Amino acid sequence: MSPKRSLALLLGLCLLLQACTKPPRVPKCFADQPAGPAATSMVPSETTPRDPTLPYVPGQLLVRYQNTGSGLSTNATAGYALTAQAVRQSHSLTVLRSGNENAPDLIAVADVEQAAAELQRDPRVAYAHPNYYLEPLLTPNDPYFNQQWNMSDFGLPEAWEAETGENADGQNVVLAVIDSGVDTDHEDFVGKMLPGCDVFDQDNDPNPGPPTPGDTAEHGTHVAGIAAAVGDNARGVAGVAFGPNVRILPIKVFDDTGTEGSTDDLIRAILWAAGIRQSTIEDNPNPADIINMSVGAGTTSIPAVDDAANQAFNRGVVLFASAGNNGVTGVQSPANAPDVIAVGSVNSSRQRSAFSATGPELDLMAPGGIGPASCGSVPSTFPNSTYACLQGTSMASPFAAGVAALLLGQDPTLTPTEIKTRLTSTALFDAGFMTENEYGSGIVCADTALGLGTQCGN
Repeated sequence: MSPKRSLALLLGLCLLLQACTKPPRVPKCFADQPAGPAATSMVPSETTPRDPTLPYVPGQLLVRYQNTGSGLSTNATAGYALTAQAVRQSHSLTVLRSGNENAPDLIAVADVEQAAAELQRDPRVAYAHPNYYLEPLLTPNDPYFNQQWNMSDFGLPEAWEAETGENADGQNVVLAVIDSGVDTDHEDFVGKMLPGCDVFDQDNDPNPGPPTPGDTAEHGTHVAGIAAAVGDNARGVAGVAFGPNVRILPIKVFDDTGTEGSTDDLIRAILWAAGIRQSTIEDNPNPADIINMSVGAGTTSIPAVDDAANQAFNRGVVLFASAGNNGVTGVQSPANAPDVIAVGSVNSSRQRSAFSATGPELDLMAPGGIGPASCGSVPSTFPNSTYACLQGTSMASPFAAGVAALLLGQDPTLTPTEIKTRLTSTALFDAGFMTENEYGSGIVCADTALGLGTQCGN
């Protein structure tokens, strides 16, 4: 990447940001000293699910009868009522709410399963079964969630019923964000941050510089929020993997403006994130399970970047990168590396965003284009505990990385190859208008990937 090269096409900035002062740098990843303590986990506020051994209301049955009419009436309503009355008397049923020829009775019983079996043997009964509970789809209480079309329209509410990033065994999933820096003190990252690294400045402060009009210092904070901002905390937005056991490892590879960096910085960041020893940087005490790289260095394959990605992949790390915002001129590096999952962008109508790169290296698509949010495009976190919108394949890649984190939360034994297979095999692909060159294997649907019975909510 040449000096002053922009991270990606960033559009749709909707909120003005106040100037901030970058906190003092405390060397760690470049200093010979023990790593600091990991951030403490937060207590989730979501509703405790019902006991899976009691999926129905105790002591209640729904019973509907056959409309025989006992031959006494040709009127359907009257005939059904006669049958209902006869069955109720025969079985001494206690009716909590009477039905009719269209709706069942709600019956009180002592033993649900025994009573259901007994009634089902009566030929006058159409059906008798428990009054099953309904489980509402988890809708986080974050104020801006109703604007997060990139979550609600791509299977997240359904997927969160299975996994939010709150692992039952408490095992953390580490998601590295290699970018322009992440505001580690943001209100929506509380309990999420691990000690990070500034590879560009060779110190331990991965925070971005003060936001300045025209720069891209806020980019990494926005990306991190899409992947894993805390959800259901009554603040801001919800990330894809919003639960407390998906932790963010922030790695800064640009200058304080977010515009100057090099492939050397990227390579060292990949290796450090994966826990691979280097001579110029201290070992990472929290090796990543997932790496997201919403950065680019042209469409030519770069052997050194490919090699670093391969080393990380062989360590069991699943890598994602934005395909690029150059339209139809090819997938950029590092996304075009053989061991990196290249993610392009679709809009709220699930159409390829006009800016999204195409090519044979493209693997998947995810939401990153213009959507119906009030500020336009994709809402997420910005520095200084603010929120704003950006669009680009940079916003699509962390969505896919977040879904991978949910998969690892669901099954920590999954390998990078198995995760890619799960994502590609469950992706939404419409052969009527999609092609592999423009959509890869299709659009990531979080719900289908996690084994739910819907695909992107349908």
